[in-house]
Amino acid sequence: MARRSLADRLQAGFEMVPLDKRTPEQFAKSLPARYGANAKPWVRRTSFITMIFALTAVGLTFVGLAVDAVASNIWWQTRAEMVCVIADDSHHDTYGRSGYLGTVYDIDTTTCGQLQVTGGGGGLDEQEAEALGRSLHVGTAYEMDVRGWIGWPDERRAIVSARPTGVTQ
Repeated sequence: MARRSLADRLQAGFEMVPLDKRTPEQFAKSLPARYGANAKPWVRRTSFITMIFALTAVGLTFVGLAVDAVASNIWWQTRAEMVCVIADDSHHDTYGRSGYLGTVYDIDTTTCGQLQVTGGGGGLDEQEAEALGRSLHVGTAYEMDVRGWIGWPDERRAIVSARPTGVTQ
């Protein structure tokens, strides 16, 4: 008996008869109808439409999150320096699923519109934001470093630092 090459042995392995003696066509026909080629056309079409819908929903979710992240980053990087007179101030605590998030100071000014002091953005942590919010007094003019732009949905421009006019640091 002649020695067979590795290629001949591999080919013989590919051509082997399955253990249950079924051909590939017989095996495919034995699968339940919900799988592949034997599925009814409406089942395949429904599965395809469901898959396309799910992929579209996941894709749109990722696009929406990416757009929000980019826009939020741009919002915090937009910087302006203004001189504003405080007309009114108020504060409220904010809570999330994890509990207390911090105190937000809503500042109304006569010349700059509505502003806000909040922690977690623009380089202020919670303690710095509360100290800044408590230091602003009604009727006083301040030179302010403000982040953000007007018109961002549900966001006021954020005060990052403020000092009374005429005071140098």
